[in-house]
Amino acid sequence: MTRRFSVGDHVTWNSEAGQVSGKIVKVHLKTIDYKGYTHHASKEDPQYEIKSDKTDHIALHKGFEVAAVVVDFFFARAKAAKHHRLNHEILKRATDAA
Repeated sequence: MTRRFSVGDHVTWNSEAGQVSGKIVKVHLKTIDYKGYTHHASKEDPQYEIKSDKTDHIALHKGFEVAAVVVDFFFARAKAAKHHRLNHEILKRATDAA
């Protein structure tokens, strides 16, 4: 069974450019025409409208094409915070030495 997602969920999917992440902005429960294509959707098999984190591009995907970003997101935030602390420490040492 495909996982169900909700508006606001942070997800990832594979595109021609590689792995992309974004937030679900709308859940379509009926077939929709979007950018010249018909995207079939139903209550049992919805289409998710997802806004890319990097480009603000909107994409439509079925549930089996996307995966929830939970562990990766928190790991990335922790890693970024660690790098920020290290950079701050290096800058402080350089300033103190000068």
